[in-house]
Amino acid sequence: MYFIKKLILKHKFGMLCSLLLMIVYSFNGVLISSLVYYAGKFNSKTSARSIIIYLVLSLIAWVIIYLAQYLLSIVQSKILRDVNINLKGKVINNTWFSNGKHENSADVISLLMNDFKLLETNYLAEVFEMIENLLLLIVSLTYMLILNRLVSFIFIAFSFLPLVTPMIFSKSLSLAATSWTKNNDELIAKVKDFYQGFSTFRTYGAQDRIYSLLHKKVVGVENGQYYLSVKQSGAQFAGSVVAGIGFIVPFSIGCMLIISTKSFTFTTLLAIFLANDRVISPVMNMVSSFNQMGSTKTIRENILKIIKNKPILPKNKAPENSCQSTHSSKVFEAKNMYFKINKSKSISFDLRVEVNDKILIFGESGIGKSTLLKILNGDISADTGNYIERDRSGNILKNPSDEVAYISQIPYIYKASMADNISLFDSEKQVKKLELSVIKARLTADYTLSDIFEMNLGENGSSLSGGQRQKIEIARALFANKSLILADEVTANLDNESANEIRKLLFELPQPVVEVAHHYNMNDTRYTKVFNLQNNGVLVQIR
Repeated sequence: MYFIKKLILKHKFGMLCSLLLMIVYSFNGVLISSLVYYAGKFNSKTSARSIIIYLVLSLIAWVIIYLAQYLLSIVQSKILRDVNINLKGKVINNTWFSNGKHENSADVISLLMNDFKLLETNYLAEVFEMIENLLLLIVSLTYMLILNRLVSFIFIAFSFLPLVTPMIFSKSLSLAATSWTKNNDELIAKVKDFYQGFSTFRTYGAQDRIYSLLHKKVVGVENGQYYLSVKQSGAQFAGSVVAGIGFIVPFSIGCMLIISTKSFTFTTLLAIFLANDRVISPVMNMVSSFNQMGSTKTIRENILKIIKNKPILPKNKAPENSCQSTHSSKVFEAKNMYFKINKSKSISFDLRVEVNDKILIFGESGIGKSTLLKILNGDISADTGNYIERDRSGNILKNPSDEVAYISQIPYIYKASMADNISLFDSEKQVKKLELSVIKARLTADYTLSDIFEMNLGENGSSLSGGQRQKIEIARALFANKSLILADEVTANLDNESANEIRKLLFELPQPVVEVAHHYNMNDTRYTKVFNLQNNGVLVQIR
């Protein structure tokens, strides 16, 4: 009901136009019947002028009705377009800012491309279809009753007879289909199993026995198919007989009325017969629409859950046209931090990052160094502890993770220009700031400034070296103007020359840096503090 309510509330004018056009179009159910009915009144005494008037009015009615159908399709398409834009926008927004994790991008793509299409065709479009069929039913039924109530009731009653046939045969057909499916699945499983293990059968000379088993399975499948075909043919024959009864009996009753009364004519009988189809088919279509709408229940619940979730607001945007830290006096403090990684592993740490700090954290692989950085970055919430940001006066500032840049071991590179990769698609208004970031990250050693705006980096940076990837990640941090840089194994995949260049670049950054690394020089005096994340998960300062 939520989606129907949204349709009505957000598109009142469009829904009103749709309703008016549906009312006009619903007369298509009695158009042919009316043409036949009035044509039946013509005889040898009818004037040519009457025929011409009949022709003109019929054409006008025909054009009006199908013009209404054309306009209706346009109005409904516009409403569906607006609804899709609104709902897809909310889904993208709420999934994008939901929790900062997007490993299931395939699910989001499937939702946007496949589930929304099913929602449109099997639910939203069916809402309009049900209204159209209801109006068509009302107009056609009213027209029939005006022509002759008794014959109309007889036709309608007998028209529902074909519905009985599926009810009678549905159980036996279902059992036959289930049996055939089961036998077919067993055959497929046996063929796959036996063919893969053929060498074993050949070794022990069991081919004949196995062939006999497979042959029995084939016979079972084909017998099941034959039995199902017989049942389907029987149901089809019974349906045809019942449909014939539903047509011939009321038609014959109508003929009896023709010979017994002067007021009821064959033209009237034929008009009722033609209109009757536009009474039964809308009922069947509405049942089908109801079932189609029901099939989207899971999709609707999923979309509704997403659009009703409050998205987490994005991190603060950096000031434009500056790549100098605007908060050079900030201090980051993490006290009594604890996070349980799994049943046997946890980390606990205290860490204070001063303005000029270049901090190294080392430890065994898998101990939790990257997890520690993700806590500082706000990707993971610690179980306990206090993580704050202070200015020089000791005042506590906003959420510290808003002021953090994260340089990963393998940066993701978008299939776009270097400018868009660094600015995250915000380069046009901040060209000067972008150029400064590129220069500070030393990308100009490999590229000209024009290359940065024009060259597409390919699928996940296929044209880049490992060092160039890291420079782009560093340029991102500079462009974003963050106050703290986190570097996660940034030299792990680089050769010595590139590693030295990237580490030198990190030491030259004006912001404080917290780096975790496997490969490092303990005697490097450029690190202001060195910590070891020990096997028990406790962070210990060793220098």
